[in-house]
Amino acid sequence: MTSEDFPYNVVGIGEDDSFNLSFFPNPSNGIFYYNSANLPGSVQLAIYDIHGKLIKDIHLIPNQGTREISLSVESGLYFFSVLKEDILISGGKFIVEK
Repeated sequence: MTSEDFPYNVVGIGEDDSFNLSFFPNPSNGIFYYNSANLPGSVQLAIYDIHGKLIKDIHLIPNQGTREISLSVESGLYFFSVLKEDILISGGKFIVEK
C-alpha cells in the first residue's frame, strides 16, 4: 500500500466521539443508507476495500434526511473514513454480500 492508496495523514486517533456515521442495512447487497441529520456539517466520505484502495469518495451534506449510497463492488469487507477539513472524525466498516 502506498500513500496514493490512502492520501490522508493520520497521526493517532482523531475521531470525534460525539459523532458516529453508520450505514444500514449492514450487511447489504451494495445499497446502503445513512442519516444526514447526524452530520457535523459538510464532510467527505472515503470508502476503501480490504487492500486500502479508494473505492469511492463522496461529499456528504447535512440535513438532507436519509440518503442512499450505491456501490458496484464485489462481496467483501469495506472500510470508511469520514473527514471534516481533512481531519478524521469517524470511521468504520461494512459488509457487502451479493
